Amino acid sequence: MRSARPVAHLERRCHYITVIFTIHRLDDDDAPHTQIGVADGGYSASQDSHVSPQYWIEFGQALQSFPQTSKHEALFESGSRAAGWYCYIRLRAYARDMAGHAAFEVEMTNHAEGASHRSSHFHVFCEAAALNRLGHSLERWARSDNPKFEFSDESRDT
Repeated sequence: MRSARPVAHLERRCHYITVIFTIHRLDDDDAPHTQIGVADGGYSASQDSHVSPQYWIEFGQALQSFPQTSKHEALFESGSRAAGWYCYIRLRAYARDMAGHAAFEVEMTNHAEGASHRSSHFHVFCEAAALNRLGHSLERWARSDNPKFEFSDESRDT
Protein backbone atom coordinates (compact mmCIF):
# COMPACT_ATOMS: atom_id res chain seq x y z
CA MET A 1 0.00 0.00 0.00
CA ARG A 2 1.35 3.41 -0.98
CA SER A 3 0.92 6.30 1.36
CA ALA A 4 -0.15 9.69 0.11
CA ARG A 5 2.53 12.33 0.23
CA PRO A 6 1.59 15.87 1.15
CA VAL A 7 1.75 18.33 -1.73
CA ALA A 8 3.87 21.32 -0.80
CA HIS A 9 3.03 23.45 -3.82
CA LEU A 10 0.22 23.34 -6.33
CA GLU A 11 0.81 25.17 -9.57
CA ARG A 12 -2.20 26.81 -11.16
CA ARG A 13 -2.32 26.20 -14.87
CA CYS A 14 -4.58 28.30 -17.04
CA HIS A 15 -6.05 26.52 -19.98
CA TYR A 16 -6.61 28.72 -22.97
CA ILE A 17 -10.32 29.17 -22.37
CA THR A 18 -12.08 32.22 -23.72
CA VAL A 19 -12.99 34.81 -21.12
CA ILE A 20 -16.30 36.42 -21.96
CA PHE A 21 -17.27 39.82 -20.58
CA THR A 22 -20.84 40.96 -21.30
CA ILE A 23 -23.01 43.95 -20.50
CA HIS A 24 -26.64 44.37 -21.53
CA ARG A 25 -28.45 47.68 -21.17
CA LEU A 26 -31.93 46.78 -19.95
CA ASP A 27 -33.33 50.33 -20.22
CA ASP A 28 -32.26 53.85 -21.23
CA ASP A 29 -32.40 55.89 -18.01
CA ASP A 30 -29.60 58.25 -16.96
CA ALA A 31 -28.12 55.34 -15.00
CA PRO A 32 -29.33 52.46 -17.15
CA HIS A 33 -30.28 49.15 -15.61
CA THR A 34 -27.57 46.79 -16.85
CA GLN A 35 -26.73 43.12 -16.55
CA ILE A 36 -22.98 42.51 -16.17
CA GLY A 37 -21.46 39.07 -16.68
CA VAL A 38 -17.98 37.59 -16.69
CA ALA A 39 -17.24 33.94 -17.48
CA ASP A 40 -13.94 32.09 -17.41
CA GLY A 41 -14.16 28.36 -17.95
CA GLY A 42 -15.95 26.85 -14.96
CA TYR A 43 -16.33 30.15 -13.10
CA SER A 44 -18.81 32.88 -13.86
CA ALA A 45 -20.59 35.81 -12.28
CA SER A 46 -23.58 37.86 -13.35
CA GLN A 47 -25.29 40.74 -11.59
CA ASP A 48 -27.64 43.55 -12.52
CA SER A 49 -27.05 47.14 -11.40
CA HIS A 50 -27.73 50.72 -12.46
CA VAL A 51 -24.59 52.05 -14.14
CA SER A 52 -24.16 55.27 -16.09
CA PRO A 53 -22.30 54.97 -19.41
CA GLN A 54 -19.77 57.47 -18.04
CA TYR A 55 -18.58 54.87 -15.50
CA TRP A 56 -17.96 52.36 -18.29
CA ILE A 57 -16.09 55.05 -20.28
CA GLU A 58 -13.87 55.83 -17.27
CA PHE A 59 -13.19 52.13 -16.59
CA GLY A 60 -12.44 51.56 -20.27
CA GLN A 61 -9.96 54.44 -20.28
CA ALA A 62 -8.33 53.14 -17.09
CA LEU A 63 -7.92 49.70 -18.68
CA GLN A 64 -6.41 51.22 -21.84
CA SER A 65 -3.64 52.93 -19.84
CA PHE A 66 -3.01 49.88 -17.63
CA PRO A 67 -0.41 49.19 -16.19
CA GLN A 68 1.53 52.35 -15.48
CA THR A 69 3.49 50.89 -12.55
CA SER A 70 3.79 47.53 -10.82
CA LYS A 71 1.21 48.73 -8.23
CA HIS A 72 -1.24 50.21 -10.76
CA GLU A 73 -4.85 49.03 -10.69
CA ALA A 74 -7.87 49.79 -12.84
CA LEU A 75 -11.00 49.52 -10.72
CA PHE A 76 -14.74 49.51 -11.34
CA GLU A 77 -17.13 49.32 -8.39
CA SER A 78 -20.89 49.52 -8.17
CA GLY A 79 -22.81 49.25 -4.91
CA SER A 80 -21.12 48.33 -1.64
CA ARG A 81 -20.05 45.34 0.40
CA ALA A 82 -22.03 46.82 3.29
CA ALA A 83 -25.37 45.32 4.26
CA GLY A 84 -28.36 47.31 3.09
CA TRP A 85 -27.10 47.82 -0.43
CA TYR A 86 -28.79 46.08 -3.36
CA CYS A 87 -25.56 44.53 -4.66
CA TYR A 88 -21.82 44.84 -4.96
CA ILE A 89 -19.79 44.55 -8.16
CA ARG A 90 -16.02 44.89 -8.22
CA LEU A 91 -13.93 44.47 -11.36
CA ARG A 92 -10.22 45.06 -10.83
CA ALA A 93 -7.26 44.76 -13.18
CA TYR A 94 -3.91 44.51 -11.46
CA ALA A 95 -0.33 43.83 -12.49
CA ARG A 96 1.23 40.58 -11.34
CA ASP A 97 4.63 41.81 -12.53
CA MET A 98 6.06 44.32 -15.03
CA ALA A 99 6.61 41.65 -17.70
CA GLY A 100 3.02 42.07 -18.90
CA HIS A 101 1.47 39.44 -16.62
CA ALA A 102 -1.78 40.68 -15.16
CA ALA A 103 -4.98 39.46 -13.58
CA PHE A 104 -8.62 40.50 -13.67
CA GLU A 105 -10.46 40.12 -10.38
CA VAL A 106 -14.23 39.61 -10.46
CA GLU A 107 -16.32 39.95 -7.30
CA MET A 108 -20.12 40.10 -7.34
CA THR A 109 -22.83 39.59 -4.72
CA ASN A 110 -26.55 40.26 -4.69
CA HIS A 111 -26.89 40.72 -0.87
CA ALA A 112 -30.02 38.57 -0.86
CA GLU A 113 -30.73 36.36 2.13
CA GLY A 114 -31.08 32.62 2.48
CA ALA A 115 -31.43 30.51 -0.62
CA SER A 116 -31.65 33.62 -2.84
CA HIS A 117 -28.11 34.75 -1.95
CA ARG A 118 -25.59 34.60 -4.80
CA SER A 119 -21.94 35.58 -4.84
CA SER A 120 -18.87 34.88 -6.89
CA HIS A 121 -15.22 35.87 -6.53
CA PHE A 122 -12.43 34.75 -8.84
CA HIS A 123 -9.30 35.95 -10.63
CA VAL A 124 -8.46 35.49 -14.30
CA PHE A 125 -4.79 35.46 -15.32
CA CYS A 126 -4.26 37.37 -18.55
CA GLU A 127 -1.91 39.65 -20.43
CA ALA A 128 -2.00 43.39 -19.82
CA ALA A 129 -2.50 43.86 -23.57
CA ALA A 130 -5.78 41.89 -23.39
CA LEU A 131 -7.02 44.29 -20.70
CA ASN A 132 -5.98 47.23 -22.91
CA ARG A 133 -8.09 45.75 -25.73
CA LEU A 134 -11.01 45.21 -23.34
CA GLY A 135 -10.76 48.86 -22.28
CA HIS A 136 -10.75 50.12 -25.87
CA SER A 137 -13.79 48.00 -26.78
CA LEU A 138 -15.62 48.93 -23.56
CA GLU A 139 -15.15 52.68 -24.08
CA ARG A 140 -16.22 52.47 -27.72
CA TRP A 141 -19.37 50.53 -26.70
CA ALA A 142 -20.24 52.92 -23.82
CA ARG A 143 -20.23 55.83 -26.29
CA SER A 144 -22.57 53.97 -28.67
CA ASP A 145 -26.29 53.25 -28.66
CA ASN A 146 -25.75 49.50 -28.87
CA PRO A 147 -27.55 47.82 -25.93
CA LYS A 148 -25.24 44.78 -25.89
CA PHE A 149 -21.50 44.56 -25.25
CA GLU A 150 -19.55 41.33 -25.54
CA PHE A 151 -15.80 40.91 -25.40
CA SER A 152 -13.72 37.76 -25.53
CA ASP A 153 -9.99 37.44 -25.86
CA GLU A 154 -8.06 34.21 -26.12
CA SER A 155 -4.72 35.87 -25.36
CA ARG A 156 -4.21 34.19 -22.01
CA ASP A 157 -1.30 33.90 -19.67
CA THR A 158 -0.29 31.07 -17.36
